[in-house]
Amino acid sequence: MLTQSQLSERLVEHGQPSYRATQILDWIFKKRAKSWDKMTNLPESLRVDLAEQYP
Repeated sequence: MLTQSQLSERLVEHGQPSYRATQILDWIFKKRAKSWDKMTNLPESLRVDLAEQYP
């Protein structure tokens, strides 16, 4: 698993703001999201990319 800083770096490399890492980790660990589709505060294009890279 990636650390928050590693996740942030990868997101920035793909044109996303660094705060997306916090949003993703909140969805996974606090809200217990089971799929990328549930992460509704993320852009749809990012959710699609994440689902393809990390099914």
